[in-house]
Amino acid sequence: KGAASSSSSSSSPKAKAPRGVPTISKWKLESDNTISGFISGSNAFKDGEPVTTSEIVGNSASANSIVRTKSGSRYFLGPEDTSASRGGGVFGGLFGGGGGGGGGGSGDNGSSSNVEPKPAPVTTGPTPAEKSAAEAEARKKAELERKKAAEEAAAKRAAEAEARQKAAEEEAAKRDAEAEARKKAAEEAAAKRAAEAEARKQAELEKKRKAEEAAAKRATEAEARKQQIQPKKESDATPEPAAPRPTFSLFGFGGAADTKDDEPTAVAAPTAKAAPAVSKASAPRGVPAVSKWKLNANDNSISGFISGSSSFKDGEPVTTSPIVGEASANTLVRTKSGSRYFLGEEATGGGGGGIFGIFGSGGESSASSTETTPSSASAATNDAEDRKRAAEEAKAKREAEAAAKKEAELEKKRAAEEAKAKREAELAAKKEAELEK
Repeated sequence: KGAASSSSSSSSPKAKAPRGVPTISKWKLESDNTISGFISGSNAFKDGEPVTTSEIVGNSASANSIVRTKSGSRYFLGPEDTSASRGGGVFGGLFGGGGGGGGGGSGDNGSSSNVEPKPAPVTTGPTPAEKSAAEAEARKKAELERKKAAEEAAAKRAAEAEARQKAAEEEAAKRDAEAEARKKAAEEAAAKRAAEAEARKQAELEKKRKAEEAAAKRATEAEARKQQIQPKKESDATPEPAAPRPTFSLFGFGGAADTKDDEPTAVAAPTAKAAPAVSKASAPRGVPAVSKWKLNANDNSISGFISGSSSFKDGEPVTTSPIVGEASANTLVRTKSGSRYFLGEEATGGGGGGIFGIFGSGGESSASSTETTPSSASAATNDAEDRKRAAEEAKAKREAEAAAKKEAELEKKRAAEEAKAKREAELAAKKEAELEK
């Protein structure tokens, strides 16, 4: 069988042994169905060491093939020993004169017939116990290698996990720092806006205070000018007693003198009548009221006692400039110069009597009456002052309203910015919490 197998496999091409399978080259199949040859690629033997395997499975072996022993070992059979067919080589006989005969007997030349042939030394393979020990050692070594590789992989994973945790902590610290910086910037911006708003408020208050001082100063100056222009009141004038003279009848025309009185009597000087108390009227705010008034038919002006005016004292008698339209109690009248007055209670009494006529039998008091009435120039000046003051007050009011509107807009903008900063902080906190999870 060995010869037949050898002849059939001698021409097989070289092949490479599978990984982990030892190779036996220059092999031969023994009669006990074992393989003898030179091993390589084994963990139990040195390369080139002669071995003999245990009995293989099957009765044939060929080059470039894998054989399995009954104990379970596998071997790759390389080139077959071609010298075995001639009885030479390591596993053949050590003697022979180059003939093709077997291991004993006489050959063709007969020169070696007296020499007893000696069998070639046969190197046997490891015993099953040795093989099992080698395989156990290999498994132990492989197990140690796997354990070492597992430990290295675990250490590598631990190092990577620690690096990831450290990076996450650094990122969280960075986000905290950024959130704190944003919060601080928002607080500083809010404080700055509050300071600017307070500064604007103080500036407005200062402006308002100066406007009030200027208005008070103008009122004082107007009062001073009025005192310079206004004639003295009738009550301030103390008439001197008239010289004794005959008395005449003040009523009737062409009457004779009274003959009952032998001595002439002095005519008592008319005493100035005190200004009546100003009656309360529902005058609109900012409009002066004129009470106990009468319409002067000669120039369509109004005479009466004024109240609620910044240019005259309450109860002071005045005469306005000519009015536009008709006059009646509890109505507003407007002068041709643009001033407005509220007419309260109308003066009562007929025949030219009353506060605006001292004498009369139906006649009206003359323009030279001793009662205090501002001149037309004074009235025009006062009207101009009133209009100027009203314009300044309206301007100050408009400026105050504009400042208040601007302040409200700034406050609204500030509230919107604070709400936006708050939303951004909440979003950052939520994102950070999700990352920590």
